[in-house]
Amino acid sequence: MSLVPGNYVVTVVEHGLVKQNGKVVATLMFSNGAKWNGYFTGGAGAITTMALVTAGFNGTKLEQLNIDGAIDKTRKVEIVMQDETWTNEKGEEKTSCKVRFINRVAEKLSDKDLAVTLGGMGAELDAHLAAAREELGVKGVAIVKKSPLQAGADVTADDLPF
Repeated sequence: MSLVPGNYVVTVVEHGLVKQNGKVVATLMFSNGAKWNGYFTGGAGAITTMALVTAGFNGTKLEQLNIDGAIDKTRKVEIVMQDETWTNEKGEEKTSCKVRFINRVAEKLSDKDLAVTLGGMGAELDAHLAAAREELGVKGVAIVKKSPLQAGADVTADDLPF
């Protein structure tokens, strides 16, 4: 699989601590085939440990990263991949696509949180939306949230507003 720059929502499929050039390195393999190495030298330790926890590391000690299950493999994260160019020992310039950042995936706001977050801005934002549609000549379509009671859908306690 050829990796190209971009943002990808992925999960960790493999993880562990390895030794490279005499240094301990945290390694994560992602579901899109990308590999990330985190280092602990200099000031990199804080960034590496933050990335590991963001990726789903549940351990309390770093050596636990070598234990299967130490990372929640269902946790989705967004990785930012960018091309990196360097010069090898022969003086040749090389480029490869590397994971630069591991970020949390933003979650959609619930209806309740949306109402609280937008607060009194609803009417103002609706006016901006109408103006944008008018300027662009795009008609709006009313989008209605379907009730779970329609068409014999299963209803759970999560569907009840109280």
